[in-house]
Amino acid sequence: MENSSSKATRRIRRILVGFDGSASAAEATRLALDLAAIMNADVTILEVTRDSTSLETEDDRSLSEREATGEFSEMTEGYRQRAEQLSVSLFSRLVSSSQPSLNEIARYAQEHGFDMIVIGSHGDDGLLRNTSGRELEKLLRHAPCPILVTPIHSHHV
Repeated sequence: MENSSSKATRRIRRILVGFDGSASAAEATRLALDLAAIMNADVTILEVTRDSTSLETEDDRSLSEREATGEFSEMTEGYRQRAEQLSVSLFSRLVSSSQPSLNEIARYAQEHGFDMIVIGSHGDDGLLRNTSGRELEKLLRHAPCPILVTPIHSHHV
């Protein structure tokens, strides 16, 4: 059992960003990179896509996966450049799941030993837009690490 002083000094070395291409996800990614530079941490951008097995044909599934991979790579390129400027190690992962995005983000964080999750807040877009209060509460209660929810246009660090 950890004592309170060990919890207070816990280092954040690995930050997971829930990403969906929205403005709020972009803000979350920028904040995660800035925090990582300060904390000497690395950042992984995770986008959860709809499980392609629900698509009609194999051709549709293949096309959908290629499109998602290409778009994701293009969307994260600017963050790669920023990470280089900050000397932050940046990784990106695209996973397909039939689970709600927040559930998959929590599962991924647990499986891969992340120290913090950063997600953008809802607004007109974002991971939390179509999320029920119950799903968000479940994430907050059962996440394996602290969660930082960023508003769009936060003036951070």
